[in-house]
Amino acid sequence: MYLPDELKNEIFALAAQLLDVIDLAGSTERALFELHGQTIQTLDDFQALANVSDEAQDLYRRLSGLMPAIARDALEVATAKMNLLQQTMQKTVQRLAASRQSIGEVQQFWSLP
Repeated sequence: MYLPDELKNEIFALAAQLLDVIDLAGSTERALFELHGQTIQTLDDFQALANVSDEAQDLYRRLSGLMPAIARDALEVATAKMNLLQQTMQKTVQRLAASRQSIGEVQQFWSLP
């Protein structure tokens, strides 16, 4: 099934944003560790950052895996996967803002760069 260029570009843009979230969560985690160490006080925030990164990686894998599957499958199967792709894209848009907010809260609480 053919994926329109506009749809591919939207997926690539979402994937790039997910990579940015993964990078930001990782750099925030490193800064938190360097400045405050891994203590009882920081454990919840380390877990929150890991959860954000894990979720972003999962969404990235879903988006990346569905595109070639849709392109190679028969129309009936590809149509079902296209629906799953649309749902994944909607969830990604919703989760990106929440992920950035979670990271920002950790950065603000611990006065991280």
